[in-house]
Amino acid sequence: MGISQQSYARLEARPAAASVERLSKILRALDAELVIHTRDEKPPAAGDEAW
Repeated sequence: MGISQQSYARLEARPAAASVERLSKILRALDAELVIHTRDEKPPAAGDEAW
């Protein structure tokens, strides 16, 4: 991911403190996506996920 082991350890210790940029890099490295929905939207069922 292009970050030091120390930075990775901080990310593991406090994942909520990750910046949007850092989160984006992690998602790209994992070939993953982040889906955000509003509170009134029903999240997809486990079988509906696109992976």
